[in-house]
Amino acid sequence: MRPGPVDGEFPGWQWVDAECGLGGWVPAALVTGETVASDFDTAELTVSPGVPRLPLETCLGWTRCRAADGREGRVPDHCLATAG
Repeated sequence: MRPGPVDGEFPGWQWVDAECGLGGWVPAALVTGETVASDFDTAELTVSPGVPRLPLETCLGWTRCRAADGREGRVPDHCLATAG
């Protein structure tokens, strides 16, 4: 794993690149040197106004949600307020 920059828009998040070449944002508190302390799903979820979704957990201004079709991912909290 290669650590990258810290997010300027969403404090507390840091970019990491996995050995397989995939990358994503994780809570910076999980990054120690070149390791991440625990598994973390970096998937984001697109939401639309009025479309139901179930909030599952909140972390640093993002909420992991489940859509009606079963897809899961993180959504910025400010988008949830307008998504209905």
